[in-house]
Amino acid sequence: MPAGGSSLFSGFRVLGLYSNHVPHALRYHLKHRESYVVTAVGRSFHTFNVNRLGIVAVSNSLPDEITCLAADRMLVFAATGRLISAFARNKEVVMHYKRS
Repeated sequence: MPAGGSSLFSGFRVLGLYSNHVPHALRYHLKHRESYVVTAVGRSFHTFNVNRLGIVAVSNSLPDEITCLAADRMLVFAATGRLISAFARNKEVVMHYKRS
């Protein structure tokens, strides 16, 4: 084993260093046949390819810190306070849902 320790999970090191306490969301893309993990990083979220251990996309910023993440096969949903934003292609906000 190298002097610096194991490098088995070195590709996911950024997940532990920069993501916050918000639980991550998992997605599976049927067309690409690949899995992705979405994690909150402050006011944006990062999408990682699970097979290659690499970052795929960084979302646009939201007005406040992300408090919850969810994903389906088409969209990523990020909640900030009373606002829920739906993202397509990891960047474009396609819908806002606001609780009154």
